[in-house]
Order: sequence, then C-alpha cells, then structure tokens
Amino acid sequence: MANNFNCPACGTTYSFKISKPLVICCPGCGKTYTIHQNSSITDTGHVFKMPEEISLVRLGVKGVYSGLAFEIVGRIKSVTTYTSSNKWLMWFEGSGSYRWLAENNLTYFVYEPEESPINSSVIKSKKAGSTVEMTGNFYQLTEIAKQLEFYMQGELPEATLNTEHYYKIELSKMDVTQFATICIYEKNDADIAYGKLVSIKELGLSNINEYKDWL
Repeated sequence: MANNFNCPACGTTYSFKISKPLVICCPGCGKTYTIHQNSSITDTGHVFKMPEEISLVRLGVKGVYSGLAFEIVGRIKSVTTYTSSNKWLMWFEGSGSYRWLAENNLTYFVYEPEESPINSSVIKSKKAGSTVEMTGNFYQLTEIAKQLEFYMQGELPEATLNTEHYYKIELSKMDVTQFATICIYEKNDADIAYGKLVSIKELGLSNINEYKDWL
C-alpha cells in the first residue's frame, strides 16, 4: 500500500511506493527529503530541477519484465564528462522489489538492484579499449568518465542519492549482451553493477504508442 508524504516546504502530497528508508524529490518544489525507517523525515539540502527533455520512459509508465508487472517510480539523471544518461527505477508491485532501467541514446539495459564491492585497483590502471576479466567473463572497457551533475525525480532507495564527483567506468561483454558499470568514490571505495541489453518493445510500456515513430 502506498504511503503519503506531505512536503514540509510547499505542502504537496506525494504517495510513495518503495520501502523505507528512501529519498523523495517533491514534485511541487524540487526539495528532497529522506524518509527514515522509523518514518522520521530529514531535509537532504538538495533541490533538483530536472532538465527538460523528451523520453519514452517517464514516471508513472507501466510495463512488464520477465513476466512481472512494474511501474516507473523514480529517475536519476547523471551528467558526466562525456555524456548524460538516465536510470529509471522499476518497482514491481507484486514483490515490492525493484530494478533499474538504464537509458542511453535510445539503448536500454536492465540492471539488478544490488551492487557488489570491487577492488578499485583492478580497474584504475586500465584504459578505454582494455579487456577485463570479471566473474569468468571478459569485458571491454568502453568509457571512463566523471560524474559532474546529479538530478533526481520521484522516489529512490536512500543509498542511491549520490551527488559527489565520482568516476564511472562502463564495460561491455564481448558478445554485447551484458554490461557492467563500476563506480569509484572517494577513498577508493568502489562497487560494480551488472545489466542486460533489452528491447524497449519487449517491455510493453503503457505509453509506447505515443512514440511509435521512434521504434
């Protein structure tokens, strides 16, 4: 069941769906709050105004992945030294679980929610084009960039609010069916997330007919 949040700044009511602790960006004023496990609320100090752009994916859109119905309830926009990309939070009502739908130049990937720690020394000496072995598979390092700007909409798991300037390293499996993103933070802490290439048509998004000329 959805829980109601009333923005302390502007009074806008928002019904959130994912489990606490989470972060909510008020759709009225853009102020951002953490809702803790005990339901107390903390102002994060961030105000986000998402840059205007047209996207097939947006908050409230519904679809199906691996036979399970989901709704898009959150969004991260990350601007790096080379490009910008979107990650949309896919919330699965039946289980209360979530995954990420990553969008980059009309190419889409589904990432699992859990990120695994990784030794940053494994990757820091590598350059674009290098081959890296991980979990028994070979990946090609395709891009090394630094996050410069962070924006959000909707609701996100608390740990995913990260506005710092960290390094993002993108890798692609040799058969281009699986991808990985490594993030290296301050003090050389690093984690890795794995994603799979998906066809946007297969997700059966509820607004897909609005963009049929794109597909």
